[in-house]
Amino acid sequence: MTKPPTMTEWDISNLSPERRAYLEKGWSFEEIAWRAIGTAQHVSNRIEPYRTAPPGEEDGRQIILIVRVEPETCDLLYNAPDGLRGRYWQSPDHGFKATKHLIAGLQPRLMSFVEEVPPTLRVRTSTTLFRARKRKV
Repeated sequence: MTKPPTMTEWDISNLSPERRAYLEKGWSFEEIAWRAIGTAQHVSNRIEPYRTAPPGEEDGRQIILIVRVEPETCDLLYNAPDGLRGRYWQSPDHGFKATKHLIAGLQPRLMSFVEEVPPTLRVRTSTTLFRARKRKV
């Protein structure tokens, strides 16, 4: 069983009274996650080559799926004591499990978006690669 940080440990006193009002309500991670899962709206998706490829997968691809949730839900998800950051604060294992729970809940919805609007591969041209390398210098 997890124990979210207390409000003394999770100081949000510098936030506006409106934000503190809902962040201090004591939402559980499961409640926040189901709220996010239930209201998530697909914004876009695409396939890109790995930015930092794992060894042996230099030619691999990653699928990027962008979703939008209501601002308050997003705030709860990241800033509530038992939100994602709060779960990682409790322990890395709790944070990882919370992340897996959220992804598992979003997966059916994301898969239907991908079936309706298949992601496309964004190909980096030599011009975009040159610009990216130039910015790193």
